[in-house]
Amino acid sequence: FDTVINKSICFGANAWYGFSSHLFKGTVNADIPVSKFKLNLSGGSDVVDLNNTEPVSHFVNSMYTLFERQNYEKLYQDKFAKATLSGRITGGWQASATAEWGDRRSLLNTNSYSVFHPEGHEFTSNNPFTPNNDAPLFPENQAFKITLRTTYDFSNKYETYPFGRRYLPSDYPTIGLTFTKGFKNIFGSDVDYDLISADISKKDISMGVFGRTSFYVGAGKFLNAKSLYYPDYKQFSGNQTLFYQNTLNSFLLLDYYRFSTASEYLEAHIEHNFSGFITNKIPLIRKLKLQEIVDFNYLSTPQLHNYMELGVGVQYLNFRVMYGRSFNSGGNANNGVRLGVSF
Repeated sequence: FDTVINKSICFGANAWYGFSSHLFKGTVNADIPVSKFKLNLSGGSDVVDLNNTEPVSHFVNSMYTLFERQNYEKLYQDKFAKATLSGRITGGWQASATAEWGDRRSLLNTNSYSVFHPEGHEFTSNNPFTPNNDAPLFPENQAFKITLRTTYDFSNKYETYPFGRRYLPSDYPTIGLTFTKGFKNIFGSDVDYDLISADISKKDISMGVFGRTSFYVGAGKFLNAKSLYYPDYKQFSGNQTLFYQNTLNSFLLLDYYRFSTASEYLEAHIEHNFSGFITNKIPLIRKLKLQEIVDFNYLSTPQLHNYMELGVGVQYLNFRVMYGRSFNSGGNANNGVRLGVSF
């Protein structure tokens, strides 16, 4: 909804302490209405995922750590201040501008406790590129960057309510353009880079009795990469556990960290939901009201070349079970079963 009248200011805060790491984490945030836009202010000290898409949840990683002795999530400390102004310019045109400063520091493992110790399972270091050597991934650094994002979804029709407008879905894809600039020597910043990217996406395209299709295609390039660190790389939403994020631009089997890039990339995702076209023709099975899912994921970077995934599965309400198999031009293949939940 686009709220017509909103004079409220929302505040939030959280705090956390690591008894093993002796690190205090505390963040605050506020949403402030500015005319028809929203200003979000946030800051504090946080421990965050090296992959900024946050592909593995803290809960799932904790369960794997405690019971399987596998620590997939890799973290770093970020003391930051951030401001984002966002809103609808007109019709289907939306935009946002974000300014962020951060003091980033690599973290090392501080605890090796697990409830069970399965044979062959050992904790890896907090550096995804040196799993057997807990060496810092990058030196402590400061970064000041500005990100500009704009999207257009061709939606000009809306419904009016007493508290705002609800724009109706468009029949056309949403087009997005993003530019991020890292500034050297501003507020002590050590980074100097320019990343431009574009994407196009559309969910639930009707195919009549054959179901519906969704797709996402994104591409980007670092025009300048004079000085940047791993948290500034382009990250991808991979998955290495049984549970995965059931989102349109996520992968089933991709490594969380190894294939992030500071160069150029092209990714594509397409998913087709047959909406029971096949299972509804099978006696007894049709009573379950299952939906058949087929998806294809693709990623190309200078390091990875051509990585592809093919997934098949079924969905019941918001829960799905998928079997995926991956291929790349280097000949390496992987496969596995994944469980996903969407809301």
